[in-house]
Amino acid sequence: MKQQQRYQEGHWLSIGSGFGIMFGLLIGIPFDNSAISLLVGVVIGLIFGYALEKKFNPNPIKLTPKQRRLKIIMAIIVIIIAFLVAFFIFTNTSFHTIFSLERT
Repeated sequence: MKQQQRYQEGHWLSIGSGFGIMFGLLIGIPFDNSAISLLVGVVIGLIFGYALEKKFNPNPIKLTPKQRRLKIIMAIIVIIIAFLVAFFIFTNTSFHTIFSLERT
């Protein structure tokens, strides 16, 4: 019988969300709707990653509290960056015009 490889908790979730971001942007750019497709892609990718997590990693390696805290902090940073990118794409606003020092 073949031994199944074990991964850390959330391994397949991160892979699914990465593919969701990639495919969401690839589908949204031709339709000129990148911001919404980015968010929809992340949601679909997380659902797909959750299904993969349950199928391929039924007995995951548990994270230590330090690893869990680090992953939560990294996830919060990624979510903030994703919302900023979606905001800039959706509003067609450049970074320079928002944070310029010159007021008109």
